[in-house]
Amino acid sequence: MALAVCNTISHFTKGNVQIKWPNDILIDGKKAAGILLENQWTGANWQSTIAGIGINVNQTEFALEKATSMAKVNGNMLLIDIVLKELQTRISYEYNRLCNGMETSINEDYHQQLFGKNDYNHYQTAQGQQKMKVIRVIEDGRMELIHENGGIHRYDLNEVHFLY
Repeated sequence: MALAVCNTISHFTKGNVQIKWPNDILIDGKKAAGILLENQWTGANWQSTIAGIGINVNQTEFALEKATSMAKVNGNMLLIDIVLKELQTRISYEYNRLCNGMETSINEDYHQQLFGKNDYNHYQTAQGQQKMKVIRVIEDGRMELIHENGGIHRYDLNEVHFLY
């Protein structure tokens, strides 16, 4: 889902579009979309996933300075139907890649677009504010970060927060 949303937004904007772990899509460092996944389980068996996707398409005024939209970046409004059709195409494409055993390629593409891999940023952890750089998101969903001092740690989504 993250790749599909990220690539949809990239298709319509000139800005730098990135995936911010765990569920945001940024344009030029500002939040333009969010993804919420809910897994359905029967006992220990996964049954399905429901994806909620919110994309700021044509909104141009925001209460938060850290938010943006495709229209705000582009300077013009977009037709929602065209954006939706592109999103559906991208979701189908990524789903077909998954069904065809292309997990490695999907993972590589995800990490190429992952926010925070190239620069040290400030993060809040239980140990306080720390300057770290993203290494990767591991298979269990945790994010692996390297501290400025070289120490490598893995964090669950409720254990670390990016500070703008």
